[in-house]
Amino acid sequence: MTACIVGWAHSQFGKLSDETVESLIVKVTNDALEHAGIGPEDVDEIVLGHFNAGFSAQDFHREPRASGR
Repeated sequence: MTACIVGWAHSQFGKLSDETVESLIVKVTNDALEHAGIGPEDVDEIVLGHFNAGFSAQDFHREPRASGR
C-alpha cells in the first residue's frame, strides 16, 4: 500500500460566524478535490484536523459529503 497526498486545502483564518465545523469541512474537501483534479470516488481516506477551542459544536449530524459531486 502506498499513501499519496494529491491535493490539499484549508479554510480561511479568522472568525467565521456563519460557518459550522461541518460546512467548513465540506468547503475544504471540495477545494482539496479540485486542487487534486479528482472526484470523491477516487478517495480512500481523508485525514482531518481542526482546532476551534470550543467556539463551535464539534459533533457531526451526518457524514460530511462533498457537495455538488
